[in-house]
Amino acid sequence: RLKRESDSGVKPAVAADAGRAGSGRRRFLYAAVAIILAIAAGIGAWLFFTRNAPIDSIAVLPFVNVSGNGETEYLCEGIADDIANNLTKSTDLRVVAGAPAGTLSTRELDPRKVGSSLNTGSVLEGRLREMGDRIHVTVRLYRATDGSLLWGDQYDRKLTDTQGVQEKIVRGIVQKLRLNLTSDQQKLVSKRYTGNDEAYKLYQMGRYYQKRQTEETLAKSKECLDQAIALDPGFALAHYGLAEYYWIDAFYADVLPKDLLVKGRAATERA
Repeated sequence: RLKRESDSGVKPAVAADAGRAGSGRRRFLYAAVAIILAIAAGIGAWLFFTRNAPIDSIAVLPFVNVSGNGETEYLCEGIADDIANNLTKSTDLRVVAGAPAGTLSTRELDPRKVGSSLNTGSVLEGRLREMGDRIHVTVRLYRATDGSLLWGDQYDRKLTDTQGVQEKIVRGIVQKLRLNLTSDQQKLVSKRYTGNDEAYKLYQMGRYYQKRQTEETLAKSKECLDQAIALDPGFALAHYGLAEYYWIDAFYADVLPKDLLVKGRAATERA
C-alpha cells in the first residue's frame, strides 16, 4: 500500500498516524496492566503481613448471658475478669478488661470497632448459658484489624467447674497467639487459687456485688467473701476481695473510718 501511495504521490499520513495511535494504545495498555499488577501485589502483601503480624494485645469482654437468668450475671463478669487476670501473667501480652460503651447492648459484635476503641490487636468475646447444674460456654477470638476469626471453642461443664473452663480458654488463647511463656509463666496463667469450687463461686459473687458499690450490694459482697474464706482460709483472692471491701466502705464512711482501715490493712497483709 505504501508503494502504491508513493508511486501515486499520496503521502501516507493516515497510515503513519494510525501506526502511532496503535503504538500509543499499546503503551497505555501495558502501563495500565503494570499499575493494576502493582496495586494487586501491594494489596496482597498488605493482607499477608496484616494477617500474619504477631498480636501483642487483647481485649477481654464480659461474657454475654444468653440463659435469661439474671443470677448468672456474676459468672459472665467473673469468668472474663479471671481470664484477663491470668493472661496478664504473660509479659508479652497487653490485656484490656471490660468493654467500650454500647458494645454489649446488642448480640452482634464488631471486633474491628472494639479493637479500635480499646487499641488492641485482638478481641475475645464469650457467651454463657446456664442449664440446671451445668454451663455451656462459647468463646471466639477475633483479629481486630480485619474482624477475622482466629479461634473459637465450646465448653460444657458443671456449674462448679468454672476454673476448669477458664484454664481451657486461657490455654487456647496462649496457643493461638503463639505466646512465648517461661515455665513459671505457664504455671501462673493456668493457676487455680483454691481447690474448693464453692469458695470460688462465692468469691466471684462477692466481686460482682462489690463492683455495684451500693449499700445493699456491698453488704452482700462482704457476706459472700466471708463465706468463701470460711470454706478456704488460704484462699488469697477472697482475702484480697475482702480488703477492697473495707477500703471502699472506708471511702464512703461518714466518720473517720479508723477501724475499717485497720481491717483493710489486715486483710491486705493476709492476702
